[in-house]
Amino acid sequence: MLFNDNRDQAVDATVVFKNGGADKAYDVLAGLEVPITSGRLAGVHLQPYETRMFLTRRQHLDQAGVDWFDLQRGWWRGTTPVSSGFPAPSERYRHPLDDAWSWRTAEEADKPELWADPAFDASSWKQADLGILSLPGQPAIRHAAWRKTFTVPAAWKPGRVSLSVRSSGYPDFARSGRLWLDGRRLQDWGVEGVDQVASDILGPGTTHTLLIETRSETAINGLPGNCWLGFIPAPQRSLELAGTWSTAPDMLHVDSQVTLPGPYSAKVLSRSIAVPAAVRGLTAVVEVQSTRAFSLLINGTFIPFSGGPTKNGNAIVITPFLRYGADNAIELVSVYDHCEVRHVSLDFYDPALTYP
Repeated sequence: MLFNDNRDQAVDATVVFKNGGADKAYDVLAGLEVPITSGRLAGVHLQPYETRMFLTRRQHLDQAGVDWFDLQRGWWRGTTPVSSGFPAPSERYRHPLDDAWSWRTAEEADKPELWADPAFDASSWKQADLGILSLPGQPAIRHAAWRKTFTVPAAWKPGRVSLSVRSSGYPDFARSGRLWLDGRRLQDWGVEGVDQVASDILGPGTTHTLLIETRSETAINGLPGNCWLGFIPAPQRSLELAGTWSTAPDMLHVDSQVTLPGPYSAKVLSRSIAVPAAVRGLTAVVEVQSTRAFSLLINGTFIPFSGGPTKNGNAIVITPFLRYGADNAIELVSVYDHCEVRHVSLDFYDPALTYP
């Protein structure tokens, strides 16, 4: 596979095969066989940001790893046939919005804010699941709009409903995007999506229209991630963690204090909280709403941030590590040295809810 990472200039390349190799290759883009002369595949032309792929026949040695894998897979395969697969993931607290989107190409002269209006008729648009737009044999789609109408589950109450558009890595979009909800712009152009937004709008049983506009300098355009609704039920009991927190700039030396909710500049934020014995038996969750997610230390036990999918804050179960009827040391840890915390609390739930 060859890639031209120059954004302005085309390049010509030659692929040299060691020890001779094959006498021909298959050009995946052109759908043709091309000759390899004297171990050289010459005259490969790549436009800016273009990727070219060539396939050659396997040698027996290349196949050895696959053959060994097949052999071991047969050894360890179960003797009882699988009668049914895994059950579908529960949508009790997460509702995916990845399928059945309408989309169309866009031009700079277009006005996507008109398409974001819930009253706009998008019935003539193409249909696809949310993802990457890359059509074989078609010109690159560098600017597109995605549109979807959805309904919040009516059973999601009481509690907080939020919308997330995220991928597991960085950036979220390929290459940038912006979003509208019900005709109101949620976010202007940027490489990151949104997370846990619009909780003041997304009421149980309400219907909404989401428009995502994406654009890219390359042929890869769209969102290599997911879109979903999240539901955080109202807790049975909550201990407020707003107030004064101690801060450390290097994860070791406490040197200042900060008031949360609010902005801060530190690697670690710490405080203690008295947990009453009456909440023993409930599921304990630290709920953080912020511009970045945190790992957490509770009474010296480290609970790492999983890396996704939620990035703007997180819910962390700490039930096994609490000391009931006593003070507990809580430390929020982040690799980012500045952030804004909008909410932080210690919430308690009936285990029968199986939340989070």
